[in-house]
Amino acid sequence: MRTPLFALLATGCPAAAPDDPDATEEPLEVEWDVLPRVSGGEYLRGGFTQVSAAAYASAVATGKSIEVWITSEDAAVFASIAPESTGSGVELERGAIIVREIFLDDGTLDSLTVMARSEPGYSPAFGDYWYGSLDADGWPRVDLNGDASIGPLVEACANCHLSRAGDGFLFGVPAEHRGPP
Repeated sequence: MRTPLFALLATGCPAAAPDDPDATEEPLEVEWDVLPRVSGGEYLRGGFTQVSAAAYASAVATGKSIEVWITSEDAAVFASIAPESTGSGVELERGAIIVREIFLDDGTLDSLTVMARSEPGYSPAFGDYWYGSLDADGWPRVDLNGDASIGPLVEACANCHLSRAGDGFLFGVPAEHRGPP
């Protein structure tokens, strides 16, 4: 779902896209909890653990590499999820935040993608996750129409993660690229 930035700033992100029949009606303001923990590299200052050993080739963004960070209390559980296998049955706790740093070929940080597990009912059909496509400073990316790519149903994120419902809607880090738990 794409939310106009002016609406986001005025009212918060809607709970879910209109086509999610299981979504709550009340708007939730997950972004107000997540963005301050990510913007300006705040996740690098504590409370997050890097779960990738180093930058590795992205399976989604051709020609780019990624490093993965997660809230420290969720790192061990997240480490048990791997893209090369399915059906782990793993579920992250509510409040877990995953940050994927996306780097250009020259090593420059290009952007961040973020997932945060919200409370039950936020978007049940999609694991109650909030998604964000952020610039390198951790602020929502906006298109020429002023639409921000954040919320419970950012199509490019939610549709792909749906295939991983048996793994808590998560892909994890490939075994050969995992760092210490």
